[in-house]
Amino acid sequence: MLIAKTRRPKEALLFCAAAHLVLAPWLAATWKATGDPVWPFLRISPEAADLAARYLRSNRWDFPPSFGVFLQDGPGFLALPAIGLWLLTRGRTPKAEPLERWLWAAAPAYAVLSWRHNEAWRFMMPIWPALVLAASRAMAASCVAGGVRRAAAIGLVAVAVVPIAALSPNNALFAVLGAHSVREPDAEPRDLFLRKSVDVADFYRAARQILPPKADVLLFREVRGYGAGFKYRWGDPMNQAAIDYARIANADDLAVRLKALGVTHVLDHSGSHLYGEDPAYYSPRMIGLMERCLRAHARLVLAGEGISLYELF
Repeated sequence: MLIAKTRRPKEALLFCAAAHLVLAPWLAATWKATGDPVWPFLRISPEAADLAARYLRSNRWDFPPSFGVFLQDGPGFLALPAIGLWLLTRGRTPKAEPLERWLWAAAPAYAVLSWRHNEAWRFMMPIWPALVLAASRAMAASCVAGGVRRAAAIGLVAVAVVPIAALSPNNALFAVLGAHSVREPDAEPRDLFLRKSVDVADFYRAARQILPPKADVLLFREVRGYGAGFKYRWGDPMNQAAIDYARIANADDLAVRLKALGVTHVLDHSGSHLYGEDPAYYSPRMIGLMERCLRAHARLVLAGEGISLYELF
């Protein structure tokens, strides 16, 4: 596109080289970890292909997807108001500026890469600025129309700012700015941020008091290790994919695999509302396998409401 716009291939190639230079460390790290620098797309080795297949199996959504996935990672707070604003103007909005058209140009590529992926919105985030500009054009046209349309447009924009006013994003200000809470003035800002943002933060704090220095904790039905303060790894079939549960025959085999990985403890968040039972993620078989393994090969060392810490023996 740069070549077509400027008719100067040198500038476009220089831009491409600079972009890849910035990406090089990440590509190298991904290549080392998976055998594919742009995993899971190339699958240039059997190991990379096998890992990609397991990853994609656990990250597909069904058709039609539930409406809830439209709000996952927050796209609905931008997309829904933008669509509503466009409908208010009946499609008669001011023409897009070159910058917006430039931003929209990558949308087809992002859509193809994230097709049928349950975290598609996360990969589509680079086009959110284009969506904001499009919504702004529609907002301006609606306000000019006045009356009911103006009131409806203001209401739609109010929906878009919900995440800004929500509790979780504002919690980050405690850690970044060192601000102190009016309700808890004596609380350490970063600790307060973790407690308000991650519902397992208090359990992590209690776990740190009893875990040995060399503990290696497997997080099961939980992936948020923010501020955990101990060494952990993910026990789900997607992140890291260290355990191929489909090839684990029984609880004893799972215990052997955990020992081989060096896992000393398992944290099971059975009451999680984020990582509960799901046929494509934490399947009933997988959950049952881990529960039987913990009953036979571990002892409970810490329990909270819907969350437990086990020590393997």
